[in-house]
Amino acid sequence: MRSENGPPNLCSAMETVDHAPEGASSNALHLEGRSSPGWRVRVTRGVNALLYLLGCMLASTALLLAWRLPRGNQGLGRAMFLDRTRHDWSEIHEWLGYAILILVAAHLLLHWAWIYRVAAQRHSLRVVGFVLAGLALIAFALIWPVSRL
Repeated sequence: MRSENGPPNLCSAMETVDHAPEGASSNALHLEGRSSPGWRVRVTRGVNALLYLLGCMLASTALLLAWRLPRGNQGLGRAMFLDRTRHDWSEIHEWLGYAILILVAAHLLLHWAWIYRVAAQRHSLRVVGFVLAGLALIAFALIWPVSRL
């Protein structure tokens, strides 16, 4: 709902309760009248939280692999962190990456209406080019032949 000359009036759009139950404060009444967030909001919040946590885990495993667990023996013997070898941590890092790819796809699907409304209508050629460039990078990694030593 929009007020006469200003931004949308969110308070007038909320449901209100006619009377308070005994012992209820006015603050509890105000919150009781609001409807819970829709499924899309709850799913988006969950996806965003998981993206953040998995992104932090991916960064920590990358730093662990780069700086704490040396390649090869390098005179240290078999280095381990939390009873896992470098190979184990690289597999964990790989699977975290796959999980993030799935969550990014879910995030894009949840926000597809915004992407279409804001980005595609104003700069449709840029969006199409951007999507095609991303798909070309993926195809390149999957199609280009692997050389053997």
